[in-house]
Amino acid sequence: MDNEQILGMFEELAEKLSIEVRHDPNYKGTGGLCTIRGKKVFILNSRLSPEEKVDLFIREFKKIPFDGVYLVPKLRDLMEDRT
Repeated sequence: MDNEQILGMFEELAEKLSIEVRHDPNYKGTGGLCTIRGKKVFILNSRLSPEEKVDLFIREFKKIPFDGVYLVPKLRDLMEDRT
């Protein structure tokens, strides 16, 4: 499975969690999960490589409790492997 497919799965997961994903080529830094006006937003510097984007999703999503949310086994494995 390539990084583009993994990114798609992370974006689908974000949607299930009511997290808006914003791709921003002008964002200073890599991005991450934040709250803007009470809404969860995942800002993603669109100039990052696919591998860097996957790493960012893993780093940020490891902070989220997934109680009651189906987590695709591939994503679960990726997050568990990067402890």
